[in-house]
Amino acid sequence: MKLQVKERILALSVVLLCLVPRLEAQNSFTFLQSGFTQTLFGNAPVFFGGGAFAPNGDVWVDYCFFSGSPLTRFVFGTTTPDGHGGVEHPQAAGSPFASNAGCGLTNHPDGTLYSNTGLGVVNLDQNTGAQLRAPFGPAGNALGITVDPQTNNIVYVQSDCRFTLTCTIVSINPVTLVSSNFAVLPSSEAEFVDGVFFDLSGNFLFISNRAPVFRMTILNRNGTVVQNVAMTSEPDGIAFHINPTFVVTNNTDGTMTRFDFPSNDFTLPPTQTAFASGGFRGDLTQVGPDNCLYLSQNGTRFADNTTSGNNSTVQICPNFVPPPGVIPATGSFVIGDLNAIPGETVTFWDAQWARDNSFSGGPAPDAFKGFTNTVPQRCGGSWTSDPGDSSNPPDTVPPFIAVIASSTVTKSPATISGDIPKIVIVKTNPGYGPSPGNTGTGTVVSVVCP
Repeated sequence: MKLQVKERILALSVVLLCLVPRLEAQNSFTFLQSGFTQTLFGNAPVFFGGGAFAPNGDVWVDYCFFSGSPLTRFVFGTTTPDGHGGVEHPQAAGSPFASNAGCGLTNHPDGTLYSNTGLGVVNLDQNTGAQLRAPFGPAGNALGITVDPQTNNIVYVQSDCRFTLTCTIVSINPVTLVSSNFAVLPSSEAEFVDGVFFDLSGNFLFISNRAPVFRMTILNRNGTVVQNVAMTSEPDGIAFHINPTFVVTNNTDGTMTRFDFPSNDFTLPPTQTAFASGGFRGDLTQVGPDNCLYLSQNGTRFADNTTSGNNSTVQICPNFVPPPGVIPATGSFVIGDLNAIPGETVTFWDAQWARDNSFSGGPAPDAFKGFTNTVPQRCGGSWTSDPGDSSNPPDTVPPFIAVIASSTVTKSPATISGDIPKIVIVKTNPGYGPSPGNTGTGTVVSVVCP
């Protein structure tokens, strides 16, 4: 049975959409703070709730049931024309995948997914969405769930936190299944909690508190309320941003709210500003390995400003904070643009990298071995790097990686730089190591852009 609260549709939505002015190069939100980009990632004619990520970066979205929710999987490494002057990511073959998700969904450092359901916590396969074991822990309200960065325990909202006398936040060890109450709040503090998320230190838990009044509530590790931050919008999803540090909520009135805390002190009242507006009913949020925020919207706006009743997943970049279990990219490997052909075997890291790759703009310098600290969000722009392995390549690589395909790579005088005309997805082969003598190779499986 779908969540009744989340099925309410705003009766005036069609009228309001007619009043939205036409804005070019926008998706979903007609206003977004400067310095950020938004992209329609995918859409479908179902209700979207929580999200998480497959091992190769594909985006999982559930349908927000109390339990038994299937999962839609959007392919990160492929885009297709959306028929409205833009592109979006298609659903993977087989979507929707049978699962037993609730609404809240999160990755975990153990390499699996966990979902808050009316049956308790459900453990899911990160690659297939299939249930891995029986539900455990007290029954949940099917909404907020996250990972405690200090203990790796699952922290989630219990079933009583849906208009009863108490609201319990549970902490449970996913290995021993030993649970405890992280916090028990009276109804005067919290009657209906949705999204939850820890700060980077794990010392504060932020919760989207939808009743008895709209507010963001901050708890310390003792489960004590540090402060209630009153809001004019009803919060749902919640996430963190760094450089600068602030918190955002995805709200049910088509807006997003930004909270900036003085000196990053979460015990002090924050300054609130409109981060985004002019969108659709917002639901849960999650941050991916690309450090972009993925959020659910109860509607779709395309690049030509036409709209659809389909729900959508919207990507907002950059510099958001992934939860434990989602490993952020610290840089990118590079190949030559003439090698960026699906099915082509490529070398993205090697002592002889310049000779292994071909470039339409001419030869590359021998000093570059294939890794830059730049993480591009899309095609265009440029990257820079230090020579050799001084660019600090990762110790290991996952099965699939996003790779820059450059047409020109130059060195002047000690800084190496290149362009970003293409980004491709490479399926990696065994043998990579952070020393240039441990060659990194793989096969191009798709072109992300252009």
